[in-house]
Amino acid sequence: MVEKAILTLLTDTSAGQRIYPLVLPFKVAFPALTYQRISNMGHHDINVSYPRVQFTAWSDKLITARQLAGEVEDRLRRYKGVIDGYRIKQIVKIPSPGDLFDREAGDAGMFYIPVDYQIIYEKE
Repeated sequence: MVEKAILTLLTDTSAGQRIYPLVLPFKVAFPALTYQRISNMGHHDINVSYPRVQFTAWSDKLITARQLAGEVEDRLRRYKGVIDGYRIKQIVKIPSPGDLFDREAGDAGMFYIPVDYQIIYEKE
């Protein structure tokens, strides 16, 4: 899956190896990232796909969540190249809801920033 290939671009962020599909583990060190495929779009006639993938930055501090979301944007937005057999034509940032807060995530709560990216690619 292309999103797993994209993760190689994110392992040098402050989340490091704390990048998880869909949900955070019960006890996780912050900051951390989750990712999920929002849509599975592709062209019906040519070998080009353009799924929408959401990357969410999580932290117990708002500033840390914002910094991680910025690191993700710096690495993904407008990226072009070949990763693990996927020719990425471009990664496009989609408008997002901004900073969010989950009051029910423990005593102090948790900040999270979901941002969607459209990944336009061909599989080689």
